[in-house]
This record gives sequence, structure tokens and C-alpha cells, in this order.
Amino acid sequence: MSHLLKTFLLLPLLTLAGTISAQSSCGSEEPFLLPPTSTFCADSSGMVTVNFKVYNNGDPGTYRIEFPDGSDTVYTNVVNTATVTKRFLFDCGQPPGKPTPPSNDALFYEYQGALTIIREDCVDERGDKQKGSYDFRVVPNPILDIKTSDLTCIEAPFIINFEGKLCSEKLVESYQWYMDGELLEGETSKKLKGYEFESPGTYVARLEVTPFKGCDKYYYDKPFTIRPTPKINLSYELDTAQLCNPTIQVITNSTYEYATKYSWSSPSAGVTFSDPSAPNPVIDIDNNKAGVRVIIVNASNQYCSAVADTFEVTTYRGQTIEVIEDIVTCTGYVLDLCESLKFQPTPDNIRWSADKPDVNFSDSTAVCPKLTFADPGEYVITATGFDVCGDQYNIPINIRVRDGAGLVFDISSIDTICTTEPPIQLLDFVSRPDNVSRISGPGVADNVFSPSLVEGDVQLVVVDSCGASYPLDFFVIPQEVYLGEDLVICQGDSVNLYDLQAGSYTGTGVENNVFESAGLDVGIYRIAFSSLTYCGGEDTLSITVQEFPRAAFRVVTDSCGDGTGGAIFAGLDPINVENLSSAKVICYEILETGQQACNREKARFLIQEPGTYTLQQVVAFPGGQCTDTTTISINVLFPPVLNFYADMDSSICDSLTIGFSVGDQPDGLTYDWSFTSSDRSTEANPVIELIRPLAPEVLGVKTAVSNACYTTTDTFGVVLPLRFRVSFDILNDNNTVCSDDTIFLSNTSVNAFDYRVSYPDGRQATELPRTLVLRNTTDRVLRYPITLEGSNVSCPDELHSDTIYILPITTEAAFGLNYKDICSEAEVTLDNSSTPGALTFVHWGDGSSPQFIDELESITHTYNVERDTTYQIELVAQLCGIDTFSHSITVRPSPDPSFEVLATEANCVDKEIQFTPTGNATTYGLEWDFGDGKVSQKRNAAHVFEQPGNYNVKLEVVSRNGCKSVDSTEVQIGEYNGAAMSFEMPRSACEEMPFAMNIVSPQTGWTFDYGNGLVSLDDPLDAPYFNKGTYEMNLRVTSANGCSIDSSTVIKVFPGFEATIKTAANQDTIVELGDKLDLRVNVFPPRNIAEMQWTGDSIANPNSPYTTALPLQDGFYAVELQDVNGCIASDSMRVRVNKDYRDRIFAPNAFSPNNDGYNDFFGLDVKDNTVRALKTLRVMSRYGAIVYECKDCTTGSVGNGWDGRLGDKLLESNVYIWAAEVDFVDGTSQLFTGDVTLLR
Repeated sequence: MSHLLKTFLLLPLLTLAGTISAQSSCGSEEPFLLPPTSTFCADSSGMVTVNFKVYNNGDPGTYRIEFPDGSDTVYTNVVNTATVTKRFLFDCGQPPGKPTPPSNDALFYEYQGALTIIREDCVDERGDKQKGSYDFRVVPNPILDIKTSDLTCIEAPFIINFEGKLCSEKLVESYQWYMDGELLEGETSKKLKGYEFESPGTYVARLEVTPFKGCDKYYYDKPFTIRPTPKINLSYELDTAQLCNPTIQVITNSTYEYATKYSWSSPSAGVTFSDPSAPNPVIDIDNNKAGVRVIIVNASNQYCSAVADTFEVTTYRGQTIEVIEDIVTCTGYVLDLCESLKFQPTPDNIRWSADKPDVNFSDSTAVCPKLTFADPGEYVITATGFDVCGDQYNIPINIRVRDGAGLVFDISSIDTICTTEPPIQLLDFVSRPDNVSRISGPGVADNVFSPSLVEGDVQLVVVDSCGASYPLDFFVIPQEVYLGEDLVICQGDSVNLYDLQAGSYTGTGVENNVFESAGLDVGIYRIAFSSLTYCGGEDTLSITVQEFPRAAFRVVTDSCGDGTGGAIFAGLDPINVENLSSAKVICYEILETGQQACNREKARFLIQEPGTYTLQQVVAFPGGQCTDTTTISINVLFPPVLNFYADMDSSICDSLTIGFSVGDQPDGLTYDWSFTSSDRSTEANPVIELIRPLAPEVLGVKTAVSNACYTTTDTFGVVLPLRFRVSFDILNDNNTVCSDDTIFLSNTSVNAFDYRVSYPDGRQATELPRTLVLRNTTDRVLRYPITLEGSNVSCPDELHSDTIYILPITTEAAFGLNYKDICSEAEVTLDNSSTPGALTFVHWGDGSSPQFIDELESITHTYNVERDTTYQIELVAQLCGIDTFSHSITVRPSPDPSFEVLATEANCVDKEIQFTPTGNATTYGLEWDFGDGKVSQKRNAAHVFEQPGNYNVKLEVVSRNGCKSVDSTEVQIGEYNGAAMSFEMPRSACEEMPFAMNIVSPQTGWTFDYGNGLVSLDDPLDAPYFNKGTYEMNLRVTSANGCSIDSSTVIKVFPGFEATIKTAANQDTIVELGDKLDLRVNVFPPRNIAEMQWTGDSIANPNSPYTTALPLQDGFYAVELQDVNGCIASDSMRVRVNKDYRDRIFAPNAFSPNNDGYNDFFGLDVKDNTVRALKTLRVMSRYGAIVYECKDCTTGSVGNGWDGRLGDKLLESNVYIWAAEVDFVDGTSQLFTGDVTLLR
């Protein structure tokens, strides 16, 4: 037996789709095809466009496309392809559908099975509509937001931290920060830390990221506003000479930043403010009692709550002694007064005395003497002396003295109590409650102990009036509460509540402390808990009974059939499953491979190996904790893999026995063998018998191996051994050689042995030689026959003969020439007529390489010359000898017909186009054919095409030697194909004034010729005319093909004029607050003015050439004039206002209120047009006492103001201090002070 390897002659592996593909009724094996998965990039706004084609594979049909965002689109009457385009918002924080998020190996969001294609108008054999899904990937803008540190109510320096909030950092390759459009060098991380801003305000931060997947850079802009916290720079003035006055006045002059609202207050008595909401009020302090006055100012703005600052004013008039707490002491104890008293200020001189004898002072003139008392009782000690302002004081202090006996307690009945017990009056358990100074400790207030406030070991301290302390110990037991968590169980389950926490439980579903949910509705049940401990306790807990979900799903992929391990599916197709349960899917999983698809109602799995697999589904209701699991077993089959081999028995002379196999295969397969010998078999390993072929032959074999899902087909060939044969080949061409040439022989016998070779000269040999050398000395062909004989043990002997022909040494070369003309480029054909069998080469005489030509063959050669040239053509023939044959030919040059086309503008209708020859040779004649029926014999021709289209333009030229040539080119003639010309423009203009032209359509391609030498492209000039006159303006618009249309109009340009603002003679542009500014405008050259408008602060008549203004702030005054032709002129001037506010107020330094009509009143005179209101005016004595005050006062000192009186009392001559708050017309408020002398 001999073993043959598989011989592949035609070996395409035909991977069939298998028998599982159910065919639709639309007349095609596959109703439609889809392209492979693609990746789409979103833009920075989050919009992504998905674009793909559905390839219709049958009759025209209708398709419905369901997109991941819940929308759908229907495409009707699709013949070949339908291009699907969907643009939707992809917020990667909440992406539509349920795409698979990015991972380290997949830097994108991936949709699998989420975009469904449904063929609406055809069904498969089960009646189901044909469905497919297009998987795609999305690279989104990964930036969701930019988070900042606090922006509101922050202090300078304004340092802000930024951080990009991303849906997935895996998508980002690099970062870059910008601030207000400026790139921040080196800021290339997710966070921007410690960026400092010079001032508050609104800014824009930009984070730019580069993704990994080749998409454009993404960015996110975050506008934000920094709002500062108010800042107080506290400042005030206090005359220390006032500290002993009855009233002290404080003048505030604080400054603020970022504050809009103010509030002044004081916790101290006797402090008042002129305006508590003003930034700097005047503060009055009633100085009748020494002490520290605390002044508080709060500043806020619309965004920030108030910030506060304080200052203190210490007064010394009126000595005070404050008793910190009631003074109680005992007989025999030493009382230190400094522990119970607080002095303000510390007195320089003091003397202590008592209202009863037997009181001993350690030093009665000391500030804090030590005292002892001999007898119990109520005592009054008195401090007398003079304060720092020289006023006498006399201050009594009460002291209670008791005996020194200790306290006795009995709390044995209450030392262990529950937190639910009522409050306990502790003094009820003390032998002498009057001698108790205080009781302190947890849960104690006003000597009452509340057990509900504490638990566990509690220690209280009782202090008697003599200072002795006594401990009291309690143990407080709290009520027990339910300590566990609320429960969630599934409908039908039960729970032993006592096992969770010992106690008594009652409620719906509870029996013997066991909660049974069987038979209960889904919902929340409140269960009562009762404690079994010493102090008891009541509480409740919640048990949530959730609906028990029922897992159910199906495999929607078409099955190949049923098997012992479940339905059978094709392994090359994805296994698609969908949820049938009313609950939501937590996960699908293939238990054998660990593959999972979670949080999706549908899933797709690809299985790599055949076998039996278990699909598991776990479901739960949203927000629920109850789950259910179910499984489905499936069999997965793959196409059979064929490993072909053949086993051949060739021991018989004229027959063969061949066995075939495709290798080890699993059970359950079917086989279909077919052979080119017409044999067929359905066995796994068929055997056939054949007759040996007489000629070389290949046995064709085709096998088809099928399982429930697939059929694998393969074809191959087996080379069959021939029958016994004796033969040999003479390898020289036609068995012919030249004399003395080598003859090559090959023994081609099959299955032959014991060879015998016979030659014509009688020689014999046992092997056929591989070469022979024979000589022919004659002039004719010599025949030399050879005979080969062989044997085979199974077959009769055979012999084979063949003859060698030896040629004599003779060879002849010959050829003929054929050509149409001899003009360049000339084609010359050579016909070979040399001795048959000779090796022939042609030499064309132009330097080209020799060219081989076969016997009796024709070949062509081309000559290209610029002048008359003669070539010698030779043919060399070699067989058993060499011969040469030659012939001469003269080639003449042809003229150059090349030309160029030049259009002045573009190749457009009615536009002249120039045609110019570019050849160097002098031509005898030429003719142009323009392709539109018109010709020309001009050398340089100009032609205008009247219709658009494509024209084949030809040029034929003839030289003086009679040779002619033709060249051609295609000219495409177009016409204007843009939008209709539409524009709006005035018919007149003014010199150097804007020219209001509006282009409507088209938006591009314009040329503007203004008729004055100025030309602009695309956009019109703002002010194209500088000189008066009449101009013809031409407008041209050119479409994308270069063709244009024109329009023209006449523009009349009027002369311009100048306007100049003039002020009154010698009047400067720096004016005093309250002064009027005279304004007038001069026009040159004179014009008929139609309109005029002044702008600026407080203009009396804005439409008059002569007017006045009352400037309140630095600023500009401007005027604009328009004449009857619409020409405009304008001018402006800057005015500065001198605001020395003190110079606007006039206060006398003395007055004499004697009713003589002169200087009888003190008041403030003001400059006209400067003051809006005299808000307040106060006059004070040298000691700060207010003697006169008015609000919203009348200005002027004639009949107005202070008349030198305090009430009805005439005040004496003296110097008085005044303060005034003045509101000016520019909105400014100023505080002025001074002094005035009252004369009597």
C-alpha cells in the first residue's frame, strides 16, 4: 500500500453560511447587509453624527431604523442602498441608550445591538420580521463641567482652583488650560491649582483635551464671576479731652472695599449713631458711667453677608464696681473681694466701711481688702472716694454671711433611675438647701436634674455657700430602642425578629415574633418593638416587602434545531438574547466562559469554541433588592474542519483501490462524497476502485460534511498513477538539432524495469543516455531512430521508438518592409521570411536595442525625427549557421500641431478665448476646427462660444514636405450659475462718509468698481468716495465656475463739511463745579443743516447751535449735524470738572446774635448749582455737647441757622465746633467741620 498526501489542484475553502439561515419571503438569502463597525467623533457641543449604509439584498423594501435614543426613522422603497444619518446629543454623563463605557483596551463608548434595522415588508419562514443591528462606537467630548473652588465672598488675593469633571479619564490623552482665551503655559493636567486673579469680575476658563482616538480636540468653556467679600479699613477720631465730658463724640472716617451696605451698632448702653446705615456716622456716647463701650460696624454687599470690625472706647467718668455674683461667705472664712468684684476703672483712692461692727478689713484703703465676719447675717459694705474726673462716688455692696456647718444628702432612693423619670429637684434631698450655692454637672439646670438628658454613670457636684463641694453619683438607664436596620425581604420570605434583637414584636404579618410575608401585598409594614429590659422601651421598625421578580428570557438568534443539551445554534453568528421578564436585567452571563452583559435588556455574545453552554439571567425590579436567576442550556456548533487524506493501493497492473477520509470528526455528521469518476458515497470513509489511466489524469474529489448548522465543502485532486508504460522523450525542439549539437533524452517510462536500448548502427545499452552528440556531414537532413524496451512482472513487455533529425549547416536571412508613409512618427512593419527555425534579430538602425522576431512573424517599429534621416535596417538569422540581410529607409519630419488655450477671464459663454499654436516648426498651412461648426485658418485665432457645453477643438497643420499632424483638446464652456444678483445701495453719497451698501445675494464672488479708480473684492468699502462728483459704479459677481454677470449704476457724491465746537471767549475746558459752560458749533463751509444733536451732561437745549451745559462729572460733549443731502459732520471736546468741595461751602468764623439784622445767625452759604441738600448741621460745645442740630437744613445764614441759643437759653460767648454733612449735585456726600465764635 502507498500513502498519498492530499494534492490541491483547486482548493477554495467554501465556508457556507450553513443550513440554519432561514430564508425570507423577499426573494433573497440575506434581506439586507450592513457595513462593519465604525467609530464616530462627537463635536465639542456633544453632537455626534452616525452615518452608515443599509445594503438591500432583495426586492425593493421598507426599513425602520430604531436608534439608541428611542427615536426611529422609516426608509421606503429602498432599491440598492439606504444612507442612514442620525445626529443626536451624546452627553457622556448620561449617554442615550446603554453603551459599554470606555476601558483601557477600548477608548470609546460602544453600542452593541442598540441600533436596530427591521425589514418591515418581509418575514422569514417563522413569520418574523427580519432584524439586524449596527454596532458602532462614539468618542464623545469627555468634559462634563469645570468645577471651581469658592467664587463668592472671598478675600484678596483672589486665588481660585479649577478641576475638569470628566465622564471618563480613559478618553483623554492630554490637557491644556486657557484663561480668557490665553493659553496657560505648563498647565497640562486635569486640575488648575492656585490661579491668582488681580481683581474680581467675570472670566472664562477653558479646558481643552486631546482624545486618544484621532478625533479633533475637545473643549469646554466655563464662565464664572468672582465676587469679593467686603473689606473694612476702620478709622475714627476721638478727642481725649472729652473723656470726662457728659457726652463723648467720635468722628468716623473709615474706608471700605466691595461694600454697598453698612450697619453700626453697640451692645453698650448710652451709644447712639447719627445714621446707623451710613458708612461714617457721628457716634455719641453718654458718659455718665465709667466703662468700656464696644462699637461694631458691619459691611455687606448684595452677594456676601456682613463682615464685622469693632473698636472700644474706655470712659472714666462715674466710677463703677460690678458684683460678679451674689457674695455669700461663712463665719470663720476669709473673703477676698477681688474674686467677686470688677472695677471700672481701677480707683486711685478708695475707703471701705461696713454697716455693722465685728467686720474686719485687712486694709480699708486697699482696692481689694480681705474680710472676715464673726457672726452670720446680712451686711452692707460701702466704697467711697473720687473718680479720675474728680467726682465723688459712694457704692454699697451686699454680703450674706452664714454659719460654717456642712451639708447632708440622702439620694439612696434615686441614685439608679431611668431616663424616662421626671426631673428631680435636688434641693429636696439636701439637709440645708439655703446653704447651697450651686449644683453643677450633666443634666443639671437651676438645681434640677433631668435624667432624660443623660445616661450611664453621672457625677454631679454640689458647692455650698462657703465654697465646700460634695459629689453626687447617679446611674441613669436609658430605654431600649430597636438598634437594627429596617429590613427588606422578598415576597414569600420570612424573618425571625427575636433573633435580630430580643424583644416583643407586634404588627401585620407578625406571629410569635416571626414576620411572614407570604400572603402579604408588596409594601412597607410598620412593626412595633417592646423592650424586655429594666427600663423597657418602645420603638418601631419598617419591613419592606418587595415583589419577587421572575427571571425569563429567550434566545432570539435563529436555532439550527434541538439537541440533547438544548437548542442548537451556529457558532459563527452572535448569540442574541432578550428579556421576557417584567423586571430589569442585572446581568446575563455564560457560566462556562465568564462572559457578562449587565444592565441591558438585550445582549449579544460571541462564542469561540463548540460545546454545550449555560446562559444565565439575573433580574431585579428597579430599586429592589430581590433577585431571581434562570438558565438556558444551548449547543453551539461550528463549521466542520476537514483534514483530507487518501490511502491508495496500486499493486495491480491495471487497477487502483483508494480509501478517503477527512480526519477525526464528532458524531452526528452527514457526508456527501462525489468523484469525477462518477462514483458517489455517503460514508464517512469511502473506498473506490479505478482502472489505471492510459494518460496522466487527476481524480477530482468533492466532499460536503454537514452538522445541524453548517455544511463545509472542499474540493481536491488525486494524481492517478498510469498503467505500465515504456516511453522516452527527445527534448530538443521538433526532435531536430544541428550537426554536432547536443541531443537531450528523457526516460518517461512508468512502472518499467530491465531496459534495453537499440541504436540504428546496431549498438545496444541497458540505460537510455541523457545526452547524445551526432554529426551530419551531408547537405540533407539525417534520420536517427532509437528504440527503448522495458519489462514489468505484472504486465507483458513493451517497447517505444522515436527518431532524431540532424540538420546540415545552411541558413538564409530575408525580410520585407511595409509602411503607410515615411512621415514622423512613421510606423514601419517588417515581415520575417528567413529560414524556418532560425533565431532572428532585427537592428532598426536608430540606436534602439536589437529586437527578436520569430519565424514568419511581423513586427512594427516607429521613427520620430526632426529632419530627413536615413536608417539602415538589418536582420541577422542564426540556425546551424549565421546570415544577414539589410535595407535602407529615409524618414521625413512631421510638423508640431500643439497649441495653447487662453481665456481672458474664464471659459464662459460670450467671452473671447485665444487659441495659439506652440509648435516650433514652420508650417505650410493650418486649420482650426472649434467643434461648434465653425473653422478658421488664422494662425492666432480668437473665438467666442455662444452656448455652454464641451467642445473638441482641433488644429491640423501641414509642412512643406507634405507631412501633416493633428492635435486636439476639450474646452468646457460654462455660464454664470450662482445665486441671483441682489443688493441694496444708495444713489448718492457724501465725501469721506460711510457708503451704506447691503449685499443680499450671493454672499461671495463680488467685485466692486466704484468708478473713481478704487476696486474691492467680496466686501464693499466703508467710505469709497473722497471727492464730489458723479461716478458710474460697476458691480460684478462671479460664480464658482469663473463666469460672471454685471450691473452698474450712477452715484452722485455731495461735498462734505466740518463741524467745530467753540466755547465762550477765554473759557477753558476745565470748569468749576456749578459753573455753566457755553457751547456753540461752527460749520464750514456753510451748509443747510437739517438735523443737530448735542450729547453730554446737563445740556440745556440739545438741538440748538448755541446752548449751555452744567457739567457735573469729567466727560465729553459732542455734537452731530446732518445737512439736507444726508452728509454728517461731528466734533467733540473733553471737559474736566474741578470739584474742590470745600470751596463750594462758605461758613462764617464768627456771628453776633443781637437782633441787629447783621450776622444774627450761623449757617452755611453754598455756591449756586453745587449743593443738592444740606443733610445735617450740628454745633457742639468744646466738651462735645450738641447745642444745635438740624436735618435737611436750609442753606444760607440770613434768617437761617443757629441763633446762639440752647432751647430758650442764651449761650455765652465762646468758640463752638460745627460739623455738616452735605450732598452735592454730582451724587457725592462730604463731611465738613470747623469752629465758629459766638460774640455777645
